[in-house]
Amino acid sequence: FLAGGAVIYFSGVIDNLARRFASPAKVAVQKTVDIETVKGYYAENKFFGKFFVIEATIKNISGEPQAVKAVTGLLYDSKGVKIASRCVAPGRVVSAEDLGNLSKEDLLKSFKDPSGGTLPPKGTVPVMVPFTDPPQGISEYGIDIVR
Repeated sequence: FLAGGAVIYFSGVIDNLARRFASPAKVAVQKTVDIETVKGYYAENKFFGKFFVIEATIKNISGEPQAVKAVTGLLYDSKGVKIASRCVAPGRVVSAEDLGNLSKEDLLKSFKDPSGGTLPPKGTVPVMVPFTDPPQGISEYGIDIVR
């Protein structure tokens, strides 16, 4: 019995089984882009009325340029359930005057560019996410950075 155990141990069978059933190694991911500011508010437009806007600033906290494909604005109800989301390109913003005076179509065109962007080392980029048809019951809001 003892000799059989020694053969199994020294043959490496136990190491192979241990590797197969062990959980995968966790790799630390260094954060390179951060959300610096976020604010949400209702704006009034003369063509389509009240709508919700999220404005934010994202920052590259590394010393290298960082690609950002998009930024997703998220709206939540009072229970923390996501009730709306909208994806925009970073760096696309319009003035307060444009928020109030552009047609819905023209306003949304301002954010349609799918090219993404690159944050310069230690640089910041503004983000604006308009919800022209906001759902009822908005309680919280936020953004996600799509890399």
